[in-house]
Order: sequence, then C-alpha cells, then structure tokens
Amino acid sequence: MTPLKYALTIMILLLSLIAGVHADDALWKYRTQHDISCLELSPDASYIVAGGERIYCMDRDGSLVWREHSGDDLRFIRDGTIVVGLRNNFLHFIDLEGELTGREEITEDVGITDIVWMSDDGTEYFVLGSNCRVYAKDGDESLEMRIDRMEQPSRVLMNGNTGRIIAVEENGLQCYNARSGSRRWEHTARGEEAVMTPDGAFVIYGAGNRIYEIDALHGETGERKERWQSRIEGEVLSMDVSNVEDEKFLIAIGTRDATQHHTNNFVYLLDSDGREIWKHQCEFWINDIDITPSGNYIGAASLEKKVFVFDKEGNLYREIETSEPARFVLLNEEENFGVAADAHNIYGFTLEREATAADEENATPAMPPTTTPAPVPTPTRAPEPPVNESKIVDRGAGGNASVDLPPVAGQSDTSGILLEVQSALVSFFRGIFAALEEAT
Repeated sequence: MTPLKYALTIMILLLSLIAGVHADDALWKYRTQHDISCLELSPDASYIVAGGERIYCMDRDGSLVWREHSGDDLRFIRDGTIVVGLRNNFLHFIDLEGELTGREEITEDVGITDIVWMSDDGTEYFVLGSNCRVYAKDGDESLEMRIDRMEQPSRVLMNGNTGRIIAVEENGLQCYNARSGSRRWEHTARGEEAVMTPDGAFVIYGAGNRIYEIDALHGETGERKERWQSRIEGEVLSMDVSNVEDEKFLIAIGTRDATQHHTNNFVYLLDSDGREIWKHQCEFWINDIDITPSGNYIGAASLEKKVFVFDKEGNLYREIETSEPARFVLLNEEENFGVAADAHNIYGFTLEREATAADEENATPAMPPTTTPAPVPTPTRAPEPPVNESKIVDRGAGGNASVDLPPVAGQSDTSGILLEVQSALVSFFRGIFAALEEAT
C-alpha cells in the first residue's frame, strides 16, 4: 500500500468513527420475528401498527400491546379501527385491543394490493386488489363491487371530497368516478408513484425522472389536465405532500439511481409550481418519504440503513441509524414523535433535539399545527414489567425488545467538541496529502 493510500485509509476510519458518534439514537427499538411489509401510526401517535405475516401493535413507549392476525396492508379508520387486507381475499376490522370486530369476504380472487378508505354520506369505500375492484359498504350490508375496469395498479388513491379514484396502472395514470365507475381521464406517461393533495384537487405523479401536477377534477372543471412538469435527478421512488393553504403546498420526493454510478439518490423539496426549493444527495435509494402537514419536517427512509429528518430549509435535523435498510418512516409534528421500520425492527424517536448555539441564533418561529388529531380509545395494555427489571416484550419464542435511552444531558457539548476534532483531523490529513503528493 502506498503512503498516500495508507494515510487515506486511516483518515476514512477515523472520520467514520466520529460520524457514527453523531448519529442520533432512537428512543426505543423493537425487533419482530416476522418481516414487516407495512407501517401505520394512529392519528394521535399513541399506537404504531406494523403488518406482515403478523400484526404488531405497539404503544408510543415501545411496549407491545398485542400481536395477532396477519395482514399485507392495513389502515387506521374511524376512531382507531384498523382495517386489514389479507391474501385470502378477506377484509378484517380490528380494534385497538386486537379484537376482531368485523370480517368481509371478497368472493372473487382479486388479491389485495392496496387499501384506501373514505367515508361519504355514511357509505364507506374500499379500493383493493391486483385486478383492483372497488367496493362500497353501506351500514351492515355486504361489500359490493363498484368498478371492474382497472388493470394491475401499483398504487391507488382516493379522496372523499371529490369522489375520485386515481390508479397508477401499466398504461399510465387513470382517474375514475367512485360512485358511477366511469373513467374521467388518463395520463399516458408510465410511472410508479403518485400522491394526491389532502383536498383532492391535485395529483402529483412521478414517471421516471419527471414530476407532473395534474388537475384531479379535470373533466368537470374544464381546466387543463396537466398544470406543469419538472425534471429531477434520479427516478422517483417515493413522494408525499403537505397540506394545501391558499392553493400552495410542498412536495417531498425520494429518488433512486439504478445505474452503476449510484449518484442520483436525492431527497427533494419542491413548491406547488414544481420549482426546486432544495435537494440533499444520499448514498443509496430513498425507500420512503413523509412530510408533516405543515411542511416543517421531512422524513426519509434510506437503503443505507438510516432515517433522515430534514427541516423545511433543508437542514439535516436528525439522523437515526437502523439495523437493516430502512423501509418506512412516519412523522407526527404535533406530538413531536416519529416512527420508522426496517425489515425486522420498529423504531420510535422524538423530533425534538437539544438546541445548539447555532440553532438558537438562527431560530425562526414554528408554524402552528394545522389540525388536531381525533382522540382514539385507550386499549387494555399488556402488563408492565416490575420497575427494577428489564422490559421484556412478548414477540414470540421469548424474544426481547431493547429500549435505548434518550441522549444524556450534555450530549450537545460533546457533539460540539467532536465536530472540532473532526475539522482538525480533516485539516491535518489534507496537509499530509499535500506533502505526500509533493514527495511523489
């Protein structure tokens, strides 16, 4: 090994160790026995539900409330009820105590791809299936098939304000009327990801490295269907939008670079006109992204075994390490709480951090919360362990859930010292590199 390569290796190792110290700890970590395929957070952030071969319901402290059933997809609906879709063409309705309160069999072999729920005049609509049927439930009556037109959708969106169903299909983006089943419009660009604004007025559609904003009500308003399109670096892998205020909102995007160069992995923030506000380059793909309704925080789950939290200005606010590539992230700004998951672990973390001198100098007034979460019933929890014993949580086969303590007081001072050390090391090794280059 040449002196230059030797010095470079030492520098990388030292800086990696220092960088690892700066990573934030999760409040708690819970390891599951089964693969996690979906993650949900209750509206008030009191309960976390992870689905897959088994459904795990946790409270905000990381304690297991129950572990029952199985489900490939799930959603929180009406005051905490959880609707679960199964491979065997059943919909299960489960309360927060894990009790099965209802069950609906889908007689046709549709295969459950996605569940979207809305309520309109007492009628509940569910969208599901690889052949994507749409069913409506009115009171206690059985589910009825409403639409039989979709073709292998990878994503389905629905909004109760507009009664529109948006499906990402093999031949592009399709819009249907949920009540009549008629097709309203289509967009022929072939993409994989779409998200609807909370008011149901617009659809943000990602196709390759292009982003489109589409008028969801096209066909009734007479306005132009495509409002704008933007080009980004990398392919769209995940998207989310903030609340709409005065027809303005923010768009968070995670990208992937499937080429051998792996350079176009970014977290983007765009405005409602498709203009770039900022972007942050990451080492690997961004599997999932979540933006709070106010737009103050953006969470990104990365393939590089990290969860990033950015503020609205693009500053890296928090960085949570995961044991495996991160799959999901959800943030609740009102409760200052976030949850993430990889294939076999669930992580709870706070959005708060100890303020540094730079934070206090650059602090800006926080935006008030836009909505107040609806209260959910309090279920009967599993018994807590004795105070002087380690927390043991039943995850099957007598497994344990590890609970990581929050950072201790004074950690911010330590972080400042480490930053100074890191800066000094960089300067030191730059001098070594310059001397070695002159010598060779």
